[in-house]
Amino acid sequence: GEAVQRYVKPGMKVHLAAGIGGPSAAICEIIRQFWRKNPEFTLIQSTVTGHALNLVHARLARKLICSVCANISASGRPSRVIQTAYESKQIELENWTLNSLQQRLMAGALGVPFMPTRSVSGTSIAEDNEASFKTMDDPFGSGTKVGMASALQPDISIIHGCVADAEGHTIMCAPYGEDLWGALASKGGVIVTVEKVVPAEF
Repeated sequence: GEAVQRYVKPGMKVHLAAGIGGPSAAICEIIRQFWRKNPEFTLIQSTVTGHALNLVHARLARKLICSVCANISASGRPSRVIQTAYESKQIELENWTLNSLQQRLMAGALGVPFMPTRSVSGTSIAEDNEASFKTMDDPFGSGTKVGMASALQPDISIIHGCVADAEGHTIMCAPYGEDLWGALASKGGVIVTVEKVVPAEF
């Protein structure tokens, strides 16, 4: 509760990581603290599901930058929460492939303005995201076109791991996906929740 109160502010781009559904306890705390306050968060998450859907249902999110919005408990069907919010123009969706979303965060973590990608060129994702995706001629003269996805830097990253020591060294759950790159790209640091705090020797 103290971490959310101190570091999560309205209007932030919030990266949620920890596999499918994200850092559930932290998400529930965000809902408690921002209920009916219209913080207009931008959520960055590869798969928006589980408790993250409640952020949309509670009208705390204005935009989603993601690859999938699904109701995992219902065999991966599209989420009715997302469909309703999108149809009523409550939220904006910025859709990327799993690969290109991770590459955008990777660029943000490495401090470069973009990351080359072969994942998006020639698709409707490229057309929908023309402000964040460009194509250029290979500067090394191969004659081919190269896709470029712009860097993405969250204002804060919230992750859930297996264990951490008191200094924050964290063992994450596999598969890692965009979790690590999102944390490394975060401009405002990382809030970490874990199942157990352990000695550094662990």
